[in-house]
Amino acid sequence: IVEVVKEKISLPEVKVSGYLNIQSFSDKGVILIRDALAKAMDFAKKSSIDASITYISAPSYKLDVKAMEYKSAEDKLQKMVDFVIKAVTAAGGSADFSEKPAN
Repeated sequence: IVEVVKEKISLPEVKVSGYLNIQSFSDKGVILIRDALAKAMDFAKKSSIDASITYISAPSYKLDVKAMEYKSAEDKLQKMVDFVIKAVTAAGGSADFSEKPAN
């Protein structure tokens, strides 16, 4: 009976999103950005953060984080944002975050 209950009942999940604008004018800018985003996803896995990064159009990327509670999701989103911005700026690029897409 426990297995049936586990199959039929799912806990609600909260999803929070935001938008990263990442730029690099280096001749290896694409590689810099790709590596920074890959490191961010590795960080998410190691930190047990359910996250995804979606390319919108240059220079915009959508960052989604899922969690069981809104506060937890917001905290995890902020950790991801901080990590990406730090990784990009350390490699010579620039990055900023907003909760709404750039116009």
